[in-house]
Amino acid sequence: MAAVLIGNFIARVVFSNSWSFAEEIGKFVLIFVTFIGTTVASRYGEHITMTAFIDTLKPKTRMIIVSITNLFTAVLFAILFVFSIKYVIYTKEINFTSTALRFPMYIIYLSLPFSFFFGFVEYLKHFYANLKGRLLFEDFYKETEGKEE
Repeated sequence: MAAVLIGNFIARVVFSNSWSFAEEIGKFVLIFVTFIGTTVASRYGEHITMTAFIDTLKPKTRMIIVSITNLFTAVLFAILFVFSIKYVIYTKEINFTSTALRFPMYIIYLSLPFSFFFGFVEYLKHFYANLKGRLLFEDFYKETEGKEE
């Protein structure tokens, strides 16, 4: 994405001729990376978390809150999965294409259901681990406590 956008900038400034497809490719890559990145972040526990309140709770209460949060997030991802499938089907049925490249947008939007499905699976795994009595990424938080950045 960076190479295409930098190349477009150079073409526009040096040659006074902008690439019509550059912004579309940037948009495609951004959509894909954002949604696939969501899955990767959920797998490794890298989503932004607000733990100021949760860290003050007793371990058993914290486990319950984290479990409920993981279950709620899994349900949300399942709902988003269903809606994203419907959206991909809709964009395919109406033959929605990009403006410059005439690329079928449903192919780009396929990253949404994949991301939501695998995010759903990951949060179910987190929930299951919590039922077994462990927080998956608790060791990471303990290791970073007290360290200066």
